[in-house]
Amino acid sequence: MKLINTNKKGTQTFELKDGRIVKSYPSGYIRMTKQIVTGTRMGKPFVDYNNTCYQLNRVEKINIDPIHGFCNHKRILIPCVWDRMEFIKDWEKRNCKLNKSEIECAIKANRVYEAFPRHYRVEYTY
Repeated sequence: MKLINTNKKGTQTFELKDGRIVKSYPSGYIRMTKQIVTGTRMGKPFVDYNNTCYQLNRVEKINIDPIHGFCNHKRILIPCVWDRMEFIKDWEKRNCKLNKSEIECAIKANRVYEAFPRHYRVEYTY
């Protein structure tokens, strides 16, 4: 995890070891970009980090009507900056298995595999 930027409102931007971007807001929310989108653009490999974000904050269930089973969900905010940083570090340890160089290696391997004639490829059917 590497701190990239802190803006004037206090939002911290981190880069995880697999290249995804995490933002930690002073309000207590933590958001991250979706899974890295890779592909080719004009014949060159690219990684798109500018897609929408999702929240990492844990969720608490609140029962509205226990008789009928209706419930709402509420995000558990983390107001302390240091606690948010620890939460992001722990999340990265649990969920980031590959680093950027391993992802780039996989992209190259996919391009080589796609260049093989079709009868040499291993195809899986489900």
